[in-house]
Amino acid sequence: MVNTAETYARRGLEISVDGSVVKNEDFEWKTTVNWSNQHRYYVNLDPVLSADNPWVKKGQRLDTYLSSYWLRDPSGNVIFNNGFPVESDYDKKYGYGDPDFSIGFINNFRYKNWNLGVNIDGRIGGLMYNYLYDKMWDTGTNPETDNQYRYDQVVNGLNNYVGKGVKVVSGEVQFDKYGNITSDTRQYAANDVQVGYQDFAQSFRGGDMGIQKETFIKLREVSLGYNFPAKLANKIGARSASFSVTGQNLLLLTDFKFSDPDIDTENLNSPSSRMIGFNLKVGF
Repeated sequence: MVNTAETYARRGLEISVDGSVVKNEDFEWKTTVNWSNQHRYYVNLDPVLSADNPWVKKGQRLDTYLSSYWLRDPSGNVIFNNGFPVESDYDKKYGYGDPDFSIGFINNFRYKNWNLGVNIDGRIGGLMYNYLYDKMWDTGTNPETDNQYRYDQVVNGLNNYVGKGVKVVSGEVQFDKYGNITSDTRQYAANDVQVGYQDFAQSFRGGDMGIQKETFIKLREVSLGYNFPAKLANKIGARSASFSVTGQNLLLLTDFKFSDPDIDTENLNSPSSRMIGFNLKVGF
């Protein structure tokens, strides 16, 4: 345990609006809309213990998403060596881990004795490591590995995959301690080295280091209920009775592949479970 002079502040804003949109004797629509964001910012840095990199500065956010990256030429082509992509020894900023904002939209509809509830929410922006998608490349279970090159290697014994990119034919490059290029005399030609597809797929994977946008919109819950009239409840000896059916995690809209970004963890982003149940309440 060490004392550090590094401090940070959490700043954000939350806005909620709620009320009845429509209301009369037989029908009422009540809704709540929520918007919020919050981020942490460096306030003070420790001259010894604070990280020495361009992203740790007063006023900057703590959730800068850093990771290694594939080396590229000035045109953005991936650089290969002996048929395999070259990973940088440094980290770069991909964006931020926290979402730009979160939203919620809760609705309750009442028509006579019927009640309908619809709850929609989501997070917009932010990056997260998609563990499940990234590791599926290791075992060949990722659908994106199903191609002719895989078939040629497994069935025909061919190592005939050529990665799209360039190779260095002359020159060299120099970096400073943060990974910025200080000198570059490299010359390139199209990569033409054939390798086995399995080794390439397990190395390059999807090409994104498993980092994907965690934006999602989710139909969190839908419920439909009925309140039995007092006369009907009295016939069974009850003072009140109601019945409802509820569904949760019914729909997920996201570009996050094969798993649920709502499960905010760096270890395992499993697909969410859809749950459907019912509830019977009787009061005596």
